[in-house]
Amino acid sequence: LIEWGAVGDRGEADDPGFLFDIFARVGGDHAEAETGTVLKINSGNVIGDHLWLWRADHAKLQSGEAPGWFKSSHRQSQYHLVQSYEAKAQHGLEVYGDDVTMYGLQVEHFLQDQTVWHGERGRTYFYQCELPYDVTQVTFADRGYTGYKVADAVSNHTTYGVGVYSFFRDVRVSVPAAVLVPKKPGIRFVNAFTRYLDGYGGMESVMGFASLTRIVKEGGPSLKENPTNRLPFGLAAEIPEIEEILGMMTTSTTTT
Repeated sequence: LIEWGAVGDRGEADDPGFLFDIFARVGGDHAEAETGTVLKINSGNVIGDHLWLWRADHAKLQSGEAPGWFKSSHRQSQYHLVQSYEAKAQHGLEVYGDDVTMYGLQVEHFLQDQTVWHGERGRTYFYQCELPYDVTQVTFADRGYTGYKVADAVSNHTTYGVGVYSFFRDVRVSVPAAVLVPKKPGIRFVNAFTRYLDGYGGMESVMGFASLTRIVKEGGPSLKENPTNRLPFGLAAEIPEIEEILGMMTTSTTTT
């Protein structure tokens, strides 16, 4: 739906591109709508602030179709919950440019990876993501799709505050990791958490690192019997500021 800049354009650090207050939705009143990626950022030195990119979790009722939920005479919905053949869209955000920073990024319900980051020195401050309702183990989890992915070639990426939620409505789906990244010194995640909301299956771990034919997992699962999990410091040993952060936390606790 939106494409920013040209591949190879480094942009300007002193005069960055600026995307703010963007709401973009695929589907809803128009279930036949399709796109590949909602927002693709090709150039470098771009700042995004308050972006909500989503594939609608509902579709407008066809003529004569019964309400999808709220079926009482006093409150009848004009929508049904989306199906995988409706509002087809693969990704919410793809970043190819270097030095791209996001503040308040929300990406939801896409049929493949929600966010994919290919550029270097990316930064995200607060990320909220709900995985799609209407996928299966074969179409989603077995293909390695996840809530936030940093490409294997990336060497430097930092994210503070990542939340990924699951509601696999129709069948059991077990996603190996909510966040999938390469294990390198420059890849840093602080305070990532997962939440099982409802449905079948869930997420097996908070964060995963591809290693040959398997995924090395960090952080516990988020399933019906254990709905929430949290990883305060992903790749903690590689975060140079961690001693300062922990020191501040200790001082605050002592003072209290």
